[in-house]
Amino acid sequence: MGKKNTENEKLNPGKIDRRDFIRKSAMVCCMANIPLAAGGLSLAKNDNAPTAGPKVNPLELATYCGLYCGACDIYQKRISKAGNELKKILTAMDFNEWAPQVPGLEDYAAFDKVLNNIITMFGECPGCMKGGGDPQCKVRLCAKEKGYKTCAECPEVPCGNFKQLMEGYPQIVDELKEIKSVGLEKWCQKQQEKVDKGYRYSEALGK
Repeated sequence: MGKKNTENEKLNPGKIDRRDFIRKSAMVCCMANIPLAAGGLSLAKNDNAPTAGPKVNPLELATYCGLYCGACDIYQKRISKAGNELKKILTAMDFNEWAPQVPGLEDYAAFDKVLNNIITMFGECPGCMKGGGDPQCKVRLCAKEKGYKTCAECPEVPCGNFKQLMEGYPQIVDELKEIKSVGLEKWCQKQQEKVDKGYRYSEALGK
């Protein structure tokens, strides 16, 4: 019986001790200020709180299509910060040494490579007006060619270039109508006020 209980404590017999894994996980979570939840790791309660940063001119964060770069998770560096935080935790727990021995985590090296690429590729963006994002964006290329500050000035909006944008964020047409109604500067100020309160597009896209 004792031998059977000992074997049950292993994630993989002879390699990973379940009690040591749980003990180490709890310790790292406390150090990183990430509370343990019943379903696994959960984000800290103040995750939505805006972080202090350099003052920006809201007008510089407008996009041609009617989005606001300030509300983008990439511009806010939330993706790179989350990736770096996860990498710090995994490194502290020596995942690279023992994870490949656990069923379901055999390809950990591939995951680590992907995580590094995500941190690098989505680490920083200067914003749409400064060349950030897709360099071949049809909306941006079209608007610049026509001399528009935003597509709100175009009588053909929404055109075929907006198909993919509208599928992902249907509200974009309403945003352009509001820009046309109240003016770009006032619209940008309103968007920045929302961002200062913690708003980001991942929340809207996740609903």
